[in-house]
Amino acid sequence: MKYSVEESFAFIKQDEDWLRKVLVAMWLIFLALLIFFIPLLTVILIKSYSLPSILIVLICSVISLILVLSVGGFILQFGHDRITNREAKLPEWNNFWTFVFISFKSCAGSIMFYIPVILVKLIAIELVVLQMQGNIPSAAGGTESSLTFFADLFVNLFSLFYMFIYFAFHANFLKDFNMFSYLNYAAAFRLMKGKFVSYLVLIAVLLAVGIVFEISSLMLVLTIIGTFVIPFVYVYIKLVCIDFIAQFMNKIDKTE
Repeated sequence: MKYSVEESFAFIKQDEDWLRKVLVAMWLIFLALLIFFIPLLTVILIKSYSLPSILIVLICSVISLILVLSVGGFILQFGHDRITNREAKLPEWNNFWTFVFISFKSCAGSIMFYIPVILVKLIAIELVVLQMQGNIPSAAGGTESSLTFFADLFVNLFSLFYMFIYFAFHANFLKDFNMFSYLNYAAAFRLMKGKFVSYLVLIAVLLAVGIVFEISSLMLVLTIIGTFVIPFVYVYIKLVCIDFIAQFMNKIDKTE
């Protein structure tokens, strides 16, 4: 299975109104950052920790979260549309609350997906603490540092495994917007079965695109003024990544 890099990076050619739609997403991110940080920094600087101040910060945080979720939902909706139609354009912004709900389901599903990782980390921490307190004897010749090393190694490998398979679950969510797709191990492993090489290539491509974003963001930060362009680049790169996932799903559907 081959991926069309040009197709994912040049999807904007299919939408004559792409710039406006991406700029809306960019400004929503800017607005979310302003609404979150200005009240928070104001409260910290003037050291006003009264109940009204805290309530204002909380309300602004919720508003900021809603704006960020809307951008996430906009990107997810694009991926969903591209799975069923490779000619699909960027979605319109008249479905703001639909985007928020889609993104909320994705976040909730992702949290449920990573619960095993969180539990394993908590158990590893508890085991190390218990041994430090002398409640768990060390193995012959073992030390607290060796237990910590092996606990960290296991947790890191377990976390990497979950990070690796996450995109299979995320791809299934893109297809049906079902929050519980993040818990459907059978569907996710069916997705990878027989297409493991293609899945590996997908992960490699997503990592490469992520590195491109990191490098471009660093270059923009160094120009100072370019910092304001980072949200635009972020939205564009996320759209590119979601389109690669859509390509993976689209071609799998054609081969089944």
